[in-house]
Amino acid sequence: ETSLGSSSTPSRLTSRSSSHQLNPSTTMWQAVSEHVLVRFQLMSGIACAERRLPRAATAAQIYAAVADCLPIDSNRLVLGRTVLWCDQVQPLMRADGEPIEVGVVRVQPSLETTSTFIGLIRYGRLDIAEQKLRTSADPRELVLTREGGDTAVAWAAYKAKHDACGFDILRLMLSLAPSDAGIRSVGHCFFPLHEAAWGGASPAVAVLLCAACPDAVSARDRSGQTPHQVGEYYHPRKFQWPAPEHLLQCGAELRATLEQQHCSFLQGLALESDLADLAASMAARFFGRRAPAAGPLPLSVQPEQRRPAAARHVERRCSKLPALAGDDSDEEGVRFVQEASSKDSGRFAGVRSVRNRRCAFKERSAVAVGALGLVCHLRQHVVRTVCKDGQRMPVEAKWPSKAQTRRERAMERLCKRAQTDVV
Repeated sequence: ETSLGSSSTPSRLTSRSSSHQLNPSTTMWQAVSEHVLVRFQLMSGIACAERRLPRAATAAQIYAAVADCLPIDSNRLVLGRTVLWCDQVQPLMRADGEPIEVGVVRVQPSLETTSTFIGLIRYGRLDIAEQKLRTSADPRELVLTREGGDTAVAWAAYKAKHDACGFDILRLMLSLAPSDAGIRSVGHCFFPLHEAAWGGASPAVAVLLCAACPDAVSARDRSGQTPHQVGEYYHPRKFQWPAPEHLLQCGAELRATLEQQHCSFLQGLALESDLADLAASMAARFFGRRAPAAGPLPLSVQPEQRRPAAARHVERRCSKLPALAGDDSDEEGVRFVQEASSKDSGRFAGVRSVRNRRCAFKERSAVAVGALGLVCHLRQHVVRTVCKDGQRMPVEAKWPSKAQTRRERAMERLCKRAQTDVV
């Protein structure tokens, strides 16, 4: 009986311990097989991609999941304050919450990245890129390559600026792939015409892109801006494109001229060597002219006197910005010239001087007042919450605070002193 009792007791203990050991393994298996939402953000805070990945995914699998819009050669992924290298194992297991935010940091390009066709255009080697395009066995395949979700035509439009070599390479690329002029980019949903306005391209480049894709003149990006609004925002003093109506007219004339002189528009792009001068002369006719008014003006209105140069400059910069007081046509109103912004405005702004969860910033804005456009610079003090990774939690006090007791004693002394003075 003793042997039977002693043998039955360990069996019960073994069965209980085995039942308890199943729970941790079950939860571990659930954690490994769980899928989480990973959001990839640039340093400016803009989300560029979202993917649902298993929590047990390696860093190489995370890079491979976003390889179409984030090339490994020019970007690095950061989780919290740790850089994700391709040999790391299961970096998402340490992250809590959903979605998991992964930062995207641009790195210095390597020699292999610069030697690619888009890499040459991106880093301003347009002469070498044009030579590579002319000597390539299959130039169309070279033009159709993409990198980071952007086409080669988009990069050429952004880097064209006022360079003759930039116009020539863009002309050759459009003759090989004209449909790329109507493809939007991944991040800001820019057409190549938006990219040209962002980069401060010449009016000849705008006429060329308008002839290839007229619909891009009135198209809007993710923030609701047209190419003209993008150019006027980033280059308020140097933006000299014709008005949208005039730009469409120049593009139609350029297309009709090439179709008349050559068999087709694409053949004219490839063979016409003086196309830059032709497009520039078409745009020069509308230099300094605005779009026609919506309706005829009454005859009783007299032409106004020439306003000062400062007022005309402010009017050009603020023609499409909202007014703070009164209507846009009110000469006594106040208009924005520069939006309120701080010098440090990135994602990790204020992390160096954070206090608990917040940090103080100094913002500066500029407004134009009155008919003469007197520009006033305004400064303001703001406090914002920094990003989650840079917050510092307040330290708990080891001893209770004596501030309230000191205030009560000070008030009692003040009351006694007042009673003594009355007596």
